[in-house]
Amino acid sequence: MRTLRLSWVSLSLWLSLFALVPSHTVAQSAPVLSVISSNAEADFPTDMQFDLKATTGEQVDSIDLVYREANLDTLELLPATFKQSGNDVSADAGADFTVNFLPVGIDLTYHWAITFDDQSVFETDEEAATWIDSRFDWKLAKGTGVEIYSYDRSQSFVDYMVKSSEEAVVAMTALYQPESTFPIRIWAYESGKDYAGTLAANSQEWSAGSAYPDLQVIQAVIPDGSKSEVDRVLPHEVSHQILHMATLNPFNQPATWIDEGLATHAQIGGVEDYPAIVSDALAGGDLLSLRSLISSFPYDSDEARLAYAESYSATGYISDRWGDDGVRAIVRAYREGNSQEDVIETALGMTLDQLQAAWTASVEAQSRISAGPR
Repeated sequence: MRTLRLSWVSLSLWLSLFALVPSHTVAQSAPVLSVISSNAEADFPTDMQFDLKATTGEQVDSIDLVYREANLDTLELLPATFKQSGNDVSADAGADFTVNFLPVGIDLTYHWAITFDDQSVFETDEEAATWIDSRFDWKLAKGTGVEIYSYDRSQSFVDYMVKSSEEAVVAMTALYQPESTFPIRIWAYESGKDYAGTLAANSQEWSAGSAYPDLQVIQAVIPDGSKSEVDRVLPHEVSHQILHMATLNPFNQPATWIDEGLATHAQIGGVEDYPAIVSDALAGGDLLSLRSLISSFPYDSDEARLAYAESYSATGYISDRWGDDGVRAIVRAYREGNSQEDVIETALGMTLDQLQAAWTASVEAQSRISAGPR
C-alpha cells in the first residue's frame, strides 16, 4: 500500500521560525550558551518529549524546539517551556503525534533555538532521535540498501527478509533507474493487531502495511516463518520506495494506479485472482476508469481490491506492449515534472483516454480467449 505524506507545517509556523533570526544578528556577536544535556524520549503512541539543560550568562527571552522528519527539508517549530535561575537554564517541549500524525519508525532531527533579550539567537547542534514503537524489543538487521527491524523472529527468517529486500532493491533500481537512492528502513510487525496500533485515526482497516517513500520507511505485517508474505509484501513496498526516488520532482508524483500496479508486479504471489476480478468487473459494467485512480484508491475493501486488480492489469498491458523501456519512459516523464495527462502522452504516444480504451480492449479480447468457443 502506498501512503501519501503531506507536510502539516503551517505557513505561520515556518514564518515564526524564519523570524527567529533577525537580520541584524551576526555570528560573532551571538551570546555563548553551553549545553549540559539535551534529550528526547518517545512515549508511543502519543508523543515525544524533549528537554534541555544549559548554562548562559545572558538573559533568555524564549526557547523553541526545531525539528524535521527524516530527510525532509520542512521544519517544525514547538515553543518550549523554560526556566532560568542565574546562569542555569532548563527547557522542555512536547510533540503531540496524535494531533499531527507521524508514522512510527522514522528519525527526527532536532535542535534548540534560544532567543535572548536583545533578540539575538543561539542554535544548538542538531541531534537525532527515533520515533519508535516502544511496545516491542526491536532487533536490527542490515543489508545492502535496507535496514530491517523485527521482533520475535528466528535468525534464519530475518536473513530471508534481508535477502528478499536486497533482491527487490536491485531489481527495482535496475527497472526505474533513479538518479540517487537512500537506505530503506523496514519495520516488520508480527501480526495485524500489532501493526494496527501504529495507524492514524480513520485509516483503512484492511491495510496490512504502509510505505512512506519521502521518509524511506516501510511498515509491514510479516508473521514469523511466513516466506510467502515476505515475497508478497516486501518487494511490493520496496517498489514504492524506489519509484519515489526515481520520479522525485517538485510538481507531480506517479498516479496511484501506476504506483500500485508496478508494485503488484514486483511482488511474488497474491495476484492470482486479479485477471478474473477485472474481467468480471468489465462484463458487469463496474470497471473503474484509470482517471479515477490517479490520486487515491476507494476506501471500501472490495472496490480497493478491484482498483489493485485493474492497476496490475493496466501496468501489465503497458509492460507487454512497450516493455521495460515503456516503464522507464513513464518514470522519466514523471521525473521531468509532467502532468498526469502529459506523462502518458510523452511516454507512450497516446492520451490517457486512448490508453484506457486500448487496455480495456485487451481485457475483452483476453476474456473471450479464456471463455473459449461457445
